[in-house]
Order: sequence, then structure tokens, then C-alpha cells
Amino acid sequence: MLHPGDVVELVGDLGAGKTQLVRGVARGIGSEDEVQSPTYNIERIYTGGSSAVYHYDLHRLTNPGIVSGHLIDSMNNEAIVLIEWADTAKDLLPADRKVVKIDVTDETERTISANFDISS
Repeated sequence: MLHPGDVVELVGDLGAGKTQLVRGVARGIGSEDEVQSPTYNIERIYTGGSSAVYHYDLHRLTNPGIVSGHLIDSMNNEAIVLIEWADTAKDLLPADRKVVKIDVTDETERTISANFDISS
């Protein structure tokens, strides 16, 4: 469902499964990289086939600061860009970004909603 050039804001509490969702996207492009939360690195890049996934976690930032340049470059790089805790950089994100919200309904259950068609 995602294509190079798509920017996706991932919304959910700590432990909701945002990074797990990124694992699925990385597998979807054919990446064999080990997907990990970029909480302390802020950015991780996964490649596969002819595409790439840029995974950002802005949780620890109070403003985008120096990350702004990297974020803007990745959004212009024809990659799939997935951003956790995107509130920090809202002014940098495109208006047509996709939003995926993950709600924890039970210890082992999640409800996922999106502002784009995920049924295909």
C-alpha cells in the first residue's frame, strides 16, 4: 500500500507497536535488515529491492533542530518515510502525509486506523 515518496506519521503510545509496523513495511520492500527502534539514533534506514524505508523516532526531541535537514532530504528522496512522535516536526511534514494510529486494546490486541485505504 505504501510507495516511495509516501510520508507516514505513526501515532500510538509507548509499546503500541509502531516499530513492529515498521518491521512489516521493511519486509514489504524486501529488506532483510534487523528493524530496531531508532529512539536513541533518531533515524534508521532499511533498504530492499529498489526502495528504502527511513524510520524516525522524534520522541526525545523538543524541536526538530539538526534533524530537520535529514528529514526534509529523506522526504524528497523517493523513499518511504515513517515517523514516530511526529508532533515535534509537524511544520516540516507534508499536508498530504498519511497517518496510522495504533491503539492498545488489550495486552496482545491493537486497533489500527489510517487516513488512507489499507483494505487493498
